[in-house]
Amino acid sequence: MELDRINQKIIAQLQTNARMPTAEIGRRIGLSRTAVQERINRLESQELIQGYRVVLNEHAGLDVRALVFVKFSTKPCAPIVSRLLKIDGVTEIYSLAGSWDAIVKVACRSAEALSTLNDEIAADASVCETTSQLILSEHPALQEQGET
Repeated sequence: MELDRINQKIIAQLQTNARMPTAEIGRRIGLSRTAVQERINRLESQELIQGYRVVLNEHAGLDVRALVFVKFSTKPCAPIVSRLLKIDGVTEIYSLAGSWDAIVKVACRSAEALSTLNDEIAADASVCETTSQLILSEHPALQEQGET
């Protein structure tokens, strides 16, 4: 299935709120609820949409968020990423090209918990270097509304 402009608009709305009703998506992009649902079903069946995720708000108790930049001492990266994803507090991992091999996004309850989490990531035998940056705030991209 081609990711045409309409499918891109649907995906943008779902990225903003994966629980948005199809009727609301349709209203925003100028399609019927049925047409939106059919397109979402096709995107899912062709695995262009592979799942939905929970985004925690600031009241979830995981107030300390950080990005941990990681260099690996061995390749391939996939087995290392799989191990890191199993660590409590790791929410996402982005594989990179460049001087760092990955960015690990983490969320925890305190600075002390972040320190422990950093130590656990660095303890992996295939991790040779890490550096962390606290996330002060997040600013999701604004999605176009009502564009046809």
